Amino acid sequence: MKLKSLVAGCALAFSAFSASALTIDLATNPRLPSSGSNPTVPYEVIYLSGATAPDNFLQDIATSIFTGDVTFYENRNGSDRDFRAFAGTVRAGLPLAGQRVLFVKRSRGGSVWGVNPVARAQRVFTINVNNCPQGSGTQTSPFLCSAFGLDPGAENAGTSLNTGWVPDFGVSDVEPALFKEPLNTENDQPELAPNEAGRIPGVAVNALMMGLVATNSVPATTVISRAAYGAMLSGAIDDWSRVDSSIEGPVVVCRRVEGSGTQTSYNWYFNNFPCSFAAGGSTEPARFNSSAGFVGDYSATLIPPTAENPAGSVNNPYLIDGSAGFTVVENPTSGDVRNCLTIAENGGNHKVRIYDPALGKEVFYQWSLPAGSKAIGTLSLDSYPNAAVFPNAAGAGTGRFSFRHIDGAGVFNAHTQTLHAGPGTGTAPSKANLIAGRYDFVSEVTMQYRTTGVVNEQGDSIASPSGDKLAFIRTFIEFAGSPRYTGNWDSTSDTAPYQLATRINSAGNAYGSLPTEGLFPELTSPGGEFIGNFFVTKYSRAGNTCRAPQFFGNGAP
Repeated sequence: MKLKSLVAGCALAFSAFSASALTIDLATNPRLPSSGSNPTVPYEVIYLSGATAPDNFLQDIATSIFTGDVTFYENRNGSDRDFRAFAGTVRAGLPLAGQRVLFVKRSRGGSVWGVNPVARAQRVFTINVNNCPQGSGTQTSPFLCSAFGLDPGAENAGTSLNTGWVPDFGVSDVEPALFKEPLNTENDQPELAPNEAGRIPGVAVNALMMGLVATNSVPATTVISRAAYGAMLSGAIDDWSRVDSSIEGPVVVCRRVEGSGTQTSYNWYFNNFPCSFAAGGSTEPARFNSSAGFVGDYSATLIPPTAENPAGSVNNPYLIDGSAGFTVVENPTSGDVRNCLTIAENGGNHKVRIYDPALGKEVFYQWSLPAGSKAIGTLSLDSYPNAAVFPNAAGAGTGRFSFRHIDGAGVFNAHTQTLHAGPGTGTAPSKANLIAGRYDFVSEVTMQYRTTGVVNEQGDSIASPSGDKLAFIRTFIEFAGSPRYTGNWDSTSDTAPYQLATRINSAGNAYGSLPTEGLFPELTSPGGEFIGNFFVTKYSRAGNTCRAPQFFGNGAP
């Protein structure tokens, strides 16, 4: 594949097709910074697609890779960042040193977009850094850009009309092998064939805690077992009185869409899919059409359909009445799950676009949720800063949901790593429990890139990454597994000391480096403490979720 590059006043050429060329004119649209007096030096474009898992430390990695000024870009969907991009010059000592690079990260859709399109070299919906009408390109005021292209499964996605970009590498909350039909693929896309899966051997980079969440209306004293959670997620338990006799009301489930890494981990942990699928040992989670308020004839719309506002469009969504009973809300992003939980607690309407398999396309649905709805869901612990007990500037929590203990009762404070409310029974989602192997709802984030060339559906001949570009990708993967870049250090520089205070870090406490990589086993804090005890897990599934955790130790004395 020809190297992708951005050139001032010239076309953006990538792969072997010109249909998706962009024109970058720094004189009239200075979105990419020039380099001194030579604004025509090309940018190497490196495109990472998939899970939101690395987004919390993506900026740390990006700014540590570049030297001097970095330019920031975003494409947002409400408060969610579907895309982020960083432009700068690679610092000395790294692959592509001295080269100007535009690093693009797509989070839209989640993990499966870091797996299937990577293996198949498919063009996907992508940020457009040539159209950024707002912002100044700084960290605090990034350029706010539009996006272009089509995702697999959309009309005309497999034709030359699709101007999207092909991801260079991907990230997923779980290994690529778990994205199996019928529960873990998105937009009715087929699972990877064996030859396709063989192109992207995933590299496990870190352990990520998944958490059980509930809205504030669910008392901190309510004991919620793993079995009860699974039964609610599958629709077998539809009223809270069957979980806790002191409360009642229909269960509301705020889940992710098919193909999400969070949803895939949820299917594994609660429903044993796909680990025991062949043996019939798995169960299917409930979907939006399991909701008591779902109208199966698709007649419930906001207004009578018109040519301008057809049924299922953004201004005329299909309606699901959350007051009718058991309700399942499917969400494209983790931010949408958090919004779902907030609206369930406060009351209101929640509208998102999801793929409806009965209609064979993406449409908008709107759920009306009564205030005080008792909702549950699954989120990774890096969503903790949005929870009810995370302190704001005034020291009070602002969220409407909290992370709960597994097989017990209690609200956990991931910021202070202490019990916040309730009796504190069962297993807390604490970093200490993650490191010691006592908390088992843990996925292993993987990164993957093509190791062979691919001819995609448009007929483009896409080579696998090679040379300095491949070395750059491998360096990024190494950084993603390092405790320096998951919120455990005050600085990401090579010489900055580990600081004891940064152990209390809500986002960083979601992650643990994997013992199989042997990262930083020799480092100690200024007080002589062995760092592996705090940041490197003792157990790992070695990139195979269906395998029982194995003890590796972490090199602790």
